[in-house]
Amino acid sequence: MNKNTTAVPARQLGDNPAVLIRYEPDSALESLGASITRALVSLKGVKITNPKELAEGSAILQNAEAEAAKIVVFLDSLRESVQRATGRFAGKDPIFEGLEVTLTVRRWPKYNQLQDGIAAIKSMRARFNDAEVARVRQAQADADARQAAINKKAADDAAAAAKKAGADPQSVKQIKQEVLATPAPIVESKAQQVAQDVGAGLRYKWGARITSLKSFLGFCLNNPVMLATLGSAIPEIEKAFRKMADDQKEQFSYPGIMFTKTPVDVSRGSR
Repeated sequence: MNKNTTAVPARQLGDNPAVLIRYEPDSALESLGASITRALVSLKGVKITNPKELAEGSAILQNAEAEAAKIVVFLDSLRESVQRATGRFAGKDPIFEGLEVTLTVRRWPKYNQLQDGIAAIKSMRARFNDAEVARVRQAQADADARQAAINKKAADDAAAAAKKAGADPQSVKQIKQEVLATPAPIVESKAQQVAQDVGAGLRYKWGARITSLKSFLGFCLNNPVMLATLGSAIPEIEKAFRKMADDQKEQFSYPGIMFTKTPVDVSRGSR
């Protein structure tokens, strides 16, 4: 090669932006861990007692839910990896045919804290919105009552003036009805507007609570439908008495309930 000839530099793959884009699991996990930690810190300071805090708390909630969704994606990828790793054994030996292995995460403190924090904010927001609904309802009722009092006086005055002017009874009655129908101002709620803007809906979950067991059971005994409904709770009732039955054994016997005895094999290790 001529010494004066300039060598053409070899093409560097590093110049290609696509090559520079790399997925690094460790870095991704570190980023996920850091964002979860930040979300947990932000959740601790949330309180919702006014429209401003409702908006701020809802933004924090939305971010926390996004982090929880990332964790679900991460767990799904783990499950897929475990299934792929075990699936290859099926072709190695017939004994592994049909083998399906799944991954169940029983304990993950940080994830549980995140879920608990999300649930706490949702509960806090629901209580605030419920209180606001009650406040607006009461405020509107008070406004309606004040307007009704104003309308009554105004209607009486208008009717008296109409009579004095010589109006016939039907016209007087119509004037009075029109004045009485004057609506009260609509009570507006900034908090409800904020709730609508952030997509914070409100619904109610209904349940039942026994306030007097004696009264309730007495009612069920005289009501076939309720007695049949109570029958569906038998497994839970029996569960509540298992410890007592295990302690008392053959002595456990009361009207309508008695012990059950199931044989259990106990293997002893070789000595």
